[in-house]
Amino acid sequence: MDENANVIWGARVSDDMKGKLTVMTIITGVKSPWVIGPQNAKQREGARQQLSNDLGIEVLR
Repeated sequence: MDENANVIWGARVSDDMKGKLTVMTIITGVKSPWVIGPQNAKQREGARQQLSNDLGIEVLR
């Protein structure tokens, strides 16, 4: 992340989310091959699987 990046964050605790974590990220102005743009379903699934493999985590959407 650039040292001049404007980062705004927050947190909310809710009793109905016990044992769960939801993360939402909004990123703008990024020029990276890791940002998945408009693709057909087969390309999107391949990119999602590659990202999962590279990061070592399951990418759900």
